[in-house]
Amino acid sequence: MGIVERLTGPFRRKRKPLEIPPIITVGTALPEVEVEVVVDGCVADEQAGGEGCATMPLREALGEGQTVLVGMPGAFTPTCTMEHLPGLLNLEDKLKLAGVSRVAVITTNDRFVNAAWAEQVKACQEGEKEIVIISDADGDAVKALGLVEDMGYGFNVRSKRFAIIAEDGVVSNVAVDEGMEVMKASSAEAILAKVEPEKAASGALDNLTEEQQKAGLALGAALLLGFFLTSGGNDGGASTDAAVTAASAVAASKGAATVATNKAVVAKAAASKAAASKAAAGVPAKNTIGATVSSARTASGYQMLK
Repeated sequence: MGIVERLTGPFRRKRKPLEIPPIITVGTALPEVEVEVVVDGCVADEQAGGEGCATMPLREALGEGQTVLVGMPGAFTPTCTMEHLPGLLNLEDKLKLAGVSRVAVITTNDRFVNAAWAEQVKACQEGEKEIVIISDADGDAVKALGLVEDMGYGFNVRSKRFAIIAEDGVVSNVAVDEGMEVMKASSAEAILAKVEPEKAASGALDNLTEEQQKAGLALGAALLLGFFLTSGGNDGGASTDAAVTAASAVAASKGAATVATNKAVVAKAAASKAAASKAAAGVPAKNTIGATVSSARTASGYQMLK
């Protein structure tokens, strides 16, 4: 390397990787590219003459259900080591509670580097951690995902910083941060925010359905009550019916209908019908919807005074 290259090398422009497909999109299946899965002890096992780290397709490495694949530019780099991976380890339990069955971190480092990196970072954490580390040393997997970038002098082509959420191997969300230092869209907190609203929305839908059922019961009771009172054939009963039905409909529309309310409506209706019957027979009564009724004896009978 000449003097000019040595002086200008660190300031060279980033080079665009050749023959890289577009970034994978929602609804696309994860590529069937083989990767190395780095688990505790697999490198030591290899050095002892054992099978070592398993090689399998990326989709198989993630498994079934809702999974998360997080790409990082490199093991032992500052942001990945001090923020990104520790953040995922810290929120691992919350991600599981939100329905994530597996979280995997992929870099373009070899299995030996990734094994040492994972061991060092996990040693600073409490409890057992199950996050899977994936080595894509040739970069075939991240290239197939369209998520590679030349990170500049001394780094060459690396995985972009990204987070992919998948359902049974099919992409449901893609988030990408540019460069080696930015970590926002792919952070553990951002991932958790993506998977939690789906659960919250499902719960809200269930609650809404329950309220609709209560409102429907209240309105149904009011309609049946209206039919019952109307069949009584008196004006007082019909007026009572209209008021009670209207009150029930308003309560139902506000989601405030309950079984107790329905019982109260039925009780008022029964009292109203009884009062109407007594009035027809010439016996004074109180109006069940709140207006005061008094009676005055006249030559023609009882006169209703409001």
